[in-house]
Amino acid sequence: MLIQEARDFFIRAMQQGWASKPQKISIPGMPGYKAIPFRDGKFYLLDLYSKTKDSAKSTGTTTIWHDDNPIWIMHYGGFYKEEAIGFLQRALAEAYITNRFIGGRGPSLFEDDQFRYENTSVTNDFSRFRGREDVLKKQSSEVMGYHEYWGMSLL
Repeated sequence: MLIQEARDFFIRAMQQGWASKPQKISIPGMPGYKAIPFRDGKFYLLDLYSKTKDSAKSTGTTTIWHDDNPIWIMHYGGFYKEEAIGFLQRALAEAYITNRFIGGRGPSLFEDDQFRYENTSVTNDFSRFRGREDVLKKQSSEVMGYHEYWGMSLL
């Protein structure tokens, strides 16, 4: 039962999270990192990510706590060209708004006139998942970015 509540909480948190352009906080002692916190009752989520100024590479960890006990985690990393970030945010928001969990990232396929988002989930259960998302230019199939991701329940 708690894992289903955590999944529902994750969707609510992500609807308010990175894809919706929320206020980000800095983490003392972790230069280069930003975080997006979300709390609802006994649940707390922190989406912590970093991007170096020297490249387009990025990485992150999303953790859910219940009663101050970590119960779920997702890791992701890869790179995204700046021009693809707005599209990536729309793709992620599409999954969260429609209450779909596909490795904690976006839908299997999402497109606009310029880009195509593909999410290939190898394992796709909220308790254990992994996969890869890609953003491609529609006309040339040039890779504009990707993240590999994996995560699991800690229960």
